[in-house]
Amino acid sequence: MIKDIDDYSNGATYFFDNKIEIWTSALDFDLRGAHNWLRNVISHEFAHLVQLQAAMKISRSVPAVFFQVLSYEDERRPDILYGYPNYVISYPLATINVPAWFAEGTAQYMRKEFDYDNWDSHRDMILRSYALDSNMLSWEQMGVFGKTSLGNESVYNSGFALTKYIAQKYGEDKLREITKSLGSFGNFTIDAAFSDVLGKNGNEIYEEWKDFLVTDYKTEK
Repeated sequence: MIKDIDDYSNGATYFFDNKIEIWTSALDFDLRGAHNWLRNVISHEFAHLVQLQAAMKISRSVPAVFFQVLSYEDERRPDILYGYPNYVISYPLATINVPAWFAEGTAQYMRKEFDYDNWDSHRDMILRSYALDSNMLSWEQMGVFGKTSLGNESVYNSGFALTKYIAQKYGEDKLREITKSLGSFGNFTIDAAFSDVLGKNGNEIYEEWKDFLVTDYKTEK
């Protein structure tokens, strides 16, 4: 769905509905360099659609499974069908668990042959400032949004950089394998998927990447 009803820039992927919405107004702001808006945003959202559906444990019609156990007290009178609830145990089980940084990082990385989105000097400035100031988003913080505007942008930024690092060091095919591993019923965290595919858990990959960044930025001419 293409929208041009107001001066608003965005794209949205409703992967359970198999639907993408695109606003045609170009996004141009100080934290990212210039790029071909429509080619970039359509490729970005389509990458979301493919990856997130590939990471589903069941189908698009089952977004989650909810288990619940109820126990009732013994009935004290014959006219009462059930006693008062004694305890309730509830456990939700999500059928998709892709962290924000990996979804956005993969969608920005797309493929190395594309030039619709790229690691520009604006993005590098933000990450370099964080890395050299020992103030990078933590491994846990990268997984969710709900921050300030710069904090949320840093989820995109850090995700792009880490995804690019994994593709360059371990191979681009590992992004597909990690996504496939997230779709396994045995994996409910990105750490488990990393261990399966890369042989290291999330914190180990994160620390390895962070050390690489700091060393690279300190020696950069």
